[in-house]
Amino acid sequence: MKNEWSNLSIIGMACACISVLFLPPLFGIAAIILGIIAANNGDPNGRTVWILGIILMILGMIIGVLFAASMVSASTLAVLPLFLV
Repeated sequence: MKNEWSNLSIIGMACACISVLFLPPLFGIAAIILGIIAANNGDPNGRTVWILGIILMILGMIIGVLFAASMVSASTLAVLPLFLV
């Protein structure tokens, strides 16, 4: 038996992969929703898609936070307490 992917699963997997580097909440949630719909329609790959959607969305957010933190210089951190007063 061939393991064919439905269109929803393919689009969901693409959204999950995009969510690693570009707008993780938007594309990650889209992947989760598409995976759930595909799974409810009987596609066995739908479960894989929504699980990967969650994992890759979280990974994308972590990468985004690390990237943003690496752009903050020491001088910015030294001035930051002045804005909190």
